[in-house]
Amino acid sequence: PFDTVILLSGLIDDLRKQTYERMSDAVDGFELAPDILPPHSSDLSTDDQVTLESVADRFRNPSSGGLVIIVKKNCTVLASLLAQIWGAGDLKGRRIIILDDESDHASVDYSQSPEYDRTQNDIDDNPTLTNQRLREIIGRLSGSCDASWYIGYTATPFANLLTPEARDEAGSQFGLSLCPRDFL
Repeated sequence: PFDTVILLSGLIDDLRKQTYERMSDAVDGFELAPDILPPHSSDLSTDDQVTLESVADRFRNPSSGGLVIIVKKNCTVLASLLAQIWGAGDLKGRRIIILDDESDHASVDYSQSPEYDRTQNDIDDNPTLTNQRLREIIGRLSGSCDASWYIGYTATPFANLLTPEARDEAGSQFGLSLCPRDFL
């Protein structure tokens, strides 16, 4: 089982709040319910130090019920999440899964220039900030946890299927692209 679930809910706060409410309802009554962060009324914005400290603390020390972090797919919010992950230190023994709701929206790098050469399988050197941050989070977790997974799901996967693969296992400075590799 995973001890931490990071749920990427969408681009606007209303979607994050809706996802929070649904998750809260789904675990209501569990004997060992997970902590759900950030709270309904907040997000991982850089000006909310109380919430950032709470997420950092719970990330370092998840409760026995686990931890669910629900955030928007926004480069600023993802940068704050990445900072909390780096600040958590040693993640050995941790099992973390990232669920990307509507992974064809915001997560996919759409910054490719017209000169992009698909025949060379070039990974992007200048992806969108949201794509960069997400790939950096995945890279950090995959290099430090006992297990980490990224699962993107969507009803319209065309953009995901057209995402270029990395040139090699090392990928770019931001990590491997989000091209589906394991299953569709």
